[in-house]
Amino acid sequence: AEALTQTHRFTVLDRQADAQIADEIGRIQSGNATTADTARLGQQLATDLIVIPTIDRFEYVRHEHALRMADRTLVSYSGGGAVSFRVVNATTGQLVMSQSFNYDFPSTEPTTLGVSVDGGKLAGDMLNAIDHNIVSAILLSTYPLSILQVQGNTVVINQGGDAVQQGADYQAVTLGAAIVDPQTGQSL
Repeated sequence: AEALTQTHRFTVLDRQADAQIADEIGRIQSGNATTADTARLGQQLATDLIVIPTIDRFEYVRHEHALRMADRTLVSYSGGGAVSFRVVNATTGQLVMSQSFNYDFPSTEPTTLGVSVDGGKLAGDMLNAIDHNIVSAILLSTYPLSILQVQGNTVVINQGGDAVQQGADYQAVTLGAAIVDPQTGQSL
């Protein structure tokens, strides 16, 4: 949510604060509020899109191999995670986009000396990486890169930050007239 808010292109609604909002509305309705505050009562935003993430896989598996001659056990870890997300139009219920991302945790080398794993750090690293991918996918799907101006070798586009990378090659196309599906009325 924070990453989408920082794009300044989305208003992110915090439904976890509904109880606090209801308390505030109660204070306004109690008569101890100004006319302006009362006029704003009920002017909460409705959402346009709902992002529904799902953790499909999250594992860090311990592998053991017994060394019979040394009566010791080699231990290593490997694993990763997968997160999928759906973006749904809240008004129509239509699925706007759906995508999955995989993430591999760094594997440990087999050892008999014991291995310590920081599960919290592994999970945090995975969620941060996947969060970045989800935000980029939503942003590029909702607001694709567009050329705003060309002056000689200088091109101005409508996005910056993580949406573009220095030194990367981009291919630009000129869009023609929109093609609309006559049955759904949606642009193809």
